[in-house]
Amino acid sequence: MKNNSEHIETITKKISKLRNLDKSFDIFGSDNHKYKFYSKISEEEVLDFENKHEITLPNSYREFILTFGNGGCGPDYGLLKLKTGIIDIPHYPEESEIIKLSNKFRFDTFWNLDNFPKVNYEVWEKEYEHPKWGDGMLRICHQGCGRFLNIIITGKE
Repeated sequence: MKNNSEHIETITKKISKLRNLDKSFDIFGSDNHKYKFYSKISEEEVLDFENKHEITLPNSYREFILTFGNGGCGPDYGLLKLKTGIIDIPHYPEESEIIKLSNKFRFDTFWNLDNFPKVNYEVWEKEYEHPKWGDGMLRICHQGCGRFLNIIITGKE
């Protein structure tokens, strides 16, 4: 089993290799992040975020943003900045106040509002996209076309 420094070395080598192999940014999303990370986030900034939201970030994610950078290079369109992981969930930034990372994520199985009546599509869509479903969840990557990768901060995964 690899230790953290071995994981960091592996990631560093793979990013360097991708950067050299895809100089014209042909791989989907690479023209957005260009295989570069944003500036590293400080331990103090991470602690401020954790204290504000009354959570503890997973160690692997925490170490990643402290070591590589606060977003940028990643799969698809790239990794989101830590603070963007909450603000980007709703359609309007002011709705991010609804989301509480300290509240447990509501699901432990696949969920897609299958049992919610679709008589009125606008009502269904409003419920489906309500920011409350973002409790306990942090977006970390934009895949494109309204798809994101998330990590569960609190609650069952």
